[in-house]
Order: sequence, then C-alpha cells, then structure tokens
Amino acid sequence: MFLLIIIRDIVNFFIEMKNKFFNSNSYNQDRPVKMKYAMNCYNCGIPLTKKTNNGEHVPPKNLFEGRGPEYKINRKKIPACYDCNNKYSLTDEEFRNLIGVINKHPDLSALTENAVKSMNMGAAKKSRMLYDESGNVKGVAFDLNEIKKFHIKNFKGVFFIQYGYPIPDSYRILVDIKENEVTDGHLRIINYAKDNFTWKYSGHPDIFSYIIQPFRPRAKLDSKDIIPESSEKYFVCLLRYNKSHTALVLADTKNLKI
Repeated sequence: MFLLIIIRDIVNFFIEMKNKFFNSNSYNQDRPVKMKYAMNCYNCGIPLTKKTNNGEHVPPKNLFEGRGPEYKINRKKIPACYDCNNKYSLTDEEFRNLIGVINKHPDLSALTENAVKSMNMGAAKKSRMLYDESGNVKGVAFDLNEIKKFHIKNFKGVFFIQYGYPIPDSYRILVDIKENEVTDGHLRIINYAKDNFTWKYSGHPDIFSYIIQPFRPRAKLDSKDIIPESSEKYFVCLLRYNKSHTALVLADTKNLKI
C-alpha cells in the first residue's frame, strides 16, 4: 500500500529543492521532571537491566534536523531493548522523507534537503517517482505501512512516557492518517482530546506534540489527566509532527472501527 502525494505545488517545490541541493499553536508544559520508569522495553515489554537498556528517544532525532540544541533539551528518553532501538531506522527515514516533502515552513528547509537527498539515492528514486505519459514527475510515493508503523512506535513511546509502563499486548492499536477524509466519528474523538486536555511535547512543540488519554466521552472532565484503570477499554492519542502532519491513534480491547 502506498500513500501518494500528487499535489503540483509540492512536486514543483520538491524539484526546486533537488536542483538547489545538488548544483506556534500554544502549548503549556513545565520543564519536565525525570520519571522513574519500570525497566521494561517500551515496545516489546521485555525486562531490562541497566546493561541491556539501550534507551529510545521520542521522537527520533531526524525530525530535529537543522534545529539548534535548544530544541532537544526536553526530548524524552525511555527504556528500549537493543532490537527495538535499532530496527526502526528505515521507518524513521520514511517518515522524515514524508515530512520533508509536505513541509512548507522555511525554518524546516534542512529537513527537506535531507529528505530530497535520501529519495534521490539509487533504486529508491526509481521506486518513488511517479511519472505522467510525457515523462514528467507528477508525484511521490510513500509506503503507508511504514508511516503507520512510525505512528504506532511513537504512540507506544508516549504511552510509556505518560504512564511509566508499556501498553499491554491485550490492546489493538489503530492508526488513521487520512487528514482529508475526516468523518463525524473522527471529529468527535479528535475534539474530545483537543477540547478536554492539554498538548504535551517532547523536545519542542514545533517538532513533536501529543495528547494521550483514556477515551471516556461520558465522563465529567476538568482538563486534568485521567488515571487509567486496569480495565480501561479505549485510549485516544493525537500525534503532531513538525507543524505539518497529525495522526489519530486509538488503542482498544474490542473491535472498534475508526
């Protein structure tokens, strides 16, 4: 499955950046206090020791390309085993490339340049470029499965940051990234999160921000975080990246459709 970006001004910008290379929403967050997490991998959940803990930053460092150190001061780090810390490099790169192509913010030009460089390397270029009958580039293809995998990884990361333990295997994680096809059901879930809770961030709100909470639409809410119960049925999460892309992620123990 592929996510297709077929917007003429984006394509023109992509070509312009290629030629060049080769010739805030309001947020409230105090300075974070270091939390004592359970020593389990945030992703697979296996027990870790100080020696086997490799640590995982949320979000990955490639979203900070071109930014100064002040953007990384508050970037959170959580426990991760060696395998989970190293197996997502291509996934991270795929999402960085997507953000680089859809980016329209001049202050993120370094990220775009690196995305262009990555996508113009060897076989990757041939598999990504979409051409019209005249041989002109009309779009760029991205692997939708890798994009969803990226969001699931970060959802698990912010779940661990929020609650201090990995999300149990009993939950199914669903990702929706169709920002141009928002249904009434999507809006109810999105507004539940945005209207009742505060955006948090890791690193800097311009790079990565999130809301994650149990989904209790009938509860009386006061903007404070909900403490999940052991029998919690649903979690809702919004992930916002580089002011360019937002994903809705749900976790459920039933057959919830989004």
